[in-house]
Amino acid sequence: MADTSRAWLRERRVQLGGMTQAELAKKVGVKERTVHRWEVGASVPTLANQFDLALALELDYAELRQRFSGLSHQEDDMARELRRRQFIETAGMATAHAALTLRRRDFLLSGDLEHIPESTHARALQDDIALMNRWYQAAQYDAVVRALPTLQASISEAVGLGRSEDQQLLRAQCHGALIAAKVLNKQGKSLEAYAAASSALSLAEAVQDPFGRAAAEYQVASAYLRTGRQEEAEQLAVDSAERLRDTTPEGITWRGALTLLSSVVAGRRKDFTAMRRRLDQASALAATLGRDDNIGWTAFGPTNVQIHRVSAAIESEDYRLALDEAQRLDIEIIPGPLHGRRALVHIESARAHIYRGDMAVSALHLIEAERIGAEVLGNSKTGLETMALLMRCENPNRMPGLRALAERFGVHT
Repeated sequence: MADTSRAWLRERRVQLGGMTQAELAKKVGVKERTVHRWEVGASVPTLANQFDLALALELDYAELRQRFSGLSHQEDDMARELRRRQFIETAGMATAHAALTLRRRDFLLSGDLEHIPESTHARALQDDIALMNRWYQAAQYDAVVRALPTLQASISEAVGLGRSEDQQLLRAQCHGALIAAKVLNKQGKSLEAYAAASSALSLAEAVQDPFGRAAAEYQVASAYLRTGRQEEAEQLAVDSAERLRDTTPEGITWRGALTLLSSVVAGRRKDFTAMRRRLDQASALAATLGRDDNIGWTAFGPTNVQIHRVSAAIESEDYRLALDEAQRLDIEIIPGPLHGRRALVHIESARAHIYRGDMAVSALHLIEAERIGAEVLGNSKTGLETMALLMRCENPNRMPGLRALAERFGVHT
């Protein structure tokens, strides 16, 4: 079990000539209070900090990583438990689908078509969709893909056996199309994602759901971006955000998410002024929201905006700023289930470090990204390109674990 008090950290610091927290902070390049938080167990150093910390404390890096491994082991246990539950839940989804189908058939056989409980259909579908969104945010994309046929079959039967104008059922159809669009976009299947998002948009408009419409337009814009239609993606994201004047947490969240997306598009077309302006707008919305939240499965909040600031700095090739922005980000406060976001931070940090010449630290970030969210890394063009660049270094064997990592992802020099 990890020593959460981390007395060893303070003891080692004092052993080195009575080094103060301020002196250690200067050597590592962080604030004094950050060192204090490390020593009392309030936070965990980033991989880059751990690398610098090992040098400052004259410790072997592997030994220092071992000292901080308690959290990693804990997360590995959580990941294994998550996978175990997936198998159970997927089987449960199929079983529940079969049971609900039998109940519907009982109504049909009795001829009592007017009393088929549509709300039951909709609730069951929403439960399945919520489960799949949790898997998606945990970077378990294969699990979502495996469950999609069952979900689509459930939706088809609910529509066929129920009344198609039922509002709850239409909302469930919309949300089902949205989760399909999300995972298809993540897998790079942009045309299929566009079709699913367009279907969700039509359904959201049919039930006059402004937030469903915002979610669908977000996915349509994402599909545009992946197919090189940057102007259309940006215009749609901007228009959709401006249309939302709702001051509820839901309205603020979707304005923020769409504004972040438009900042990404601006960065891709090298309009860094617009990119930074929109990041500031999103930051203001996150401050108004006042917390890291997960409304609409967006994970929008101050931490999400800070993650985008790291990406934006890299997009503008300001790698020092990217590392400074990453330093301000405490990824340990990102909720555990949002493995995709946490893995993304490591991928972006790996990219920044490679351009700063810190090859070993870059490799460590990629290894950590795989541990947290292997499917995120496998679907990340940035991550795979960074891996290939590291493999072309003069001596990749000096970076433990890199060659094996590259082989697992089919990356060769």
